[in-house]
Amino acid sequence: MQKINNHLSTLFSLGFRPLFCLMALAAIFGIGLWLAYFVLGWQVLLISGSPVLWHGHEMIFGFVAAAIGGFLLTASANWAGRPPVKGLILVLISLVWLMGRLVMAYSALLNPVWVGVIDLLYLGLLIAVVGNTLVRAKNRRNYKIIAVLAVLFCLNALYHLASLGGPISANTIIRIALIMVVVMIAIIGGRIVPAFTTNWLRQQNLLEQTGKPYSPRMTDELALALSLVLAVSWGFFPEQLFTGWIAILTGLFHGLRMSGWKGLATIAEPLMFVLHVAYGWLVVALLLLGITICFGGLPQSAAIHGLTVGAIGTMVLSVAVRVSLGHTGRPLEATKIISLMFGLIAVAAVLRTVAPLDSYYLELISLSGIFWISAFVLFMIEFFPIYFQPRQP
Repeated sequence: MQKINNHLSTLFSLGFRPLFCLMALAAIFGIGLWLAYFVLGWQVLLISGSPVLWHGHEMIFGFVAAAIGGFLLTASANWAGRPPVKGLILVLISLVWLMGRLVMAYSALLNPVWVGVIDLLYLGLLIAVVGNTLVRAKNRRNYKIIAVLAVLFCLNALYHLASLGGPISANTIIRIALIMVVVMIAIIGGRIVPAFTTNWLRQQNLLEQTGKPYSPRMTDELALALSLVLAVSWGFFPEQLFTGWIAILTGLFHGLRMSGWKGLATIAEPLMFVLHVAYGWLVVALLLLGITICFGGLPQSAAIHGLTVGAIGTMVLSVAVRVSLGHTGRPLEATKIISLMFGLIAVAAVLRTVAPLDSYYLELISLSGIFWISAFVLFMIEFFPIYFQPRQP
């Protein structure tokens, strides 16, 4: 019994440990249930409303939200120089996330008001805990992250109001929420990718040869500002020509931003290079979205899944691997299993992006889902045992 208590105490000692477990489970079961319903036609979902909207909601407010929570609860303590959130409060955060997923999966059997209230608890609690850490430390640099979380909380509330006849459609809310996740990636990725790249190049004695990864502040700010404009424009006017040009411009500025990060110099280290690949997917998907809107010929779902499976899925997996290795005292190196994870997620992203362009649509979706699930199953096998073990000295 004491051994079990020790393992549980270790699991709930840092935010990434339980929440990355939940993130991986959401990735596996979320896509598994979706494929069973969408491809095989099995009635595995007891949800009210559109299954397509459930799929979008759960990938953003379930899978991505768990990943964001695991990262922020761990990183915010370092940013603020304060003790990490652990113990009962971390147990509570994990439980309310799980309750949200359960009520969403069985929403047809429940009162929609209670479904919304329970589903909102996780983000509300996350904002309160992370916000308290940053505000008490007067860590103003990261207040924008709390602002993005607050926007996501409001969007989730509006999503549930839409089921009660609210003023904004659920489709609009999901589109806006997706771009707000892009904004979160732009904020966090814009810090960690060049910083980690600089450290790696220095360790390899390549920094003098390549120069320090850098992007001008003006470029960073314009990429973020355009992303926010795109969230509103694509949310409310997804077919308008001006939205397409905003998407193209946003993609170009994100591409300009990452062009100075020396990504090609890291190709020898998969753990480092995959971060650049993830941000590169963001650029490609935004450009694809803009081209689709402006010139037609492609369904928007190709660009959407370039963002979700390509940019978001790859960034979530790569950051989760890096955080898990670093904060458990393991070497920051890609093992064969980790490299295989990255390869699987890459194939999943390509297949899901091109699926709408091919006559073998369902077959490609199925293959993409299998590769996606396989990547996160490997993550589970590789890291779940580590989360129950103390940090290595």
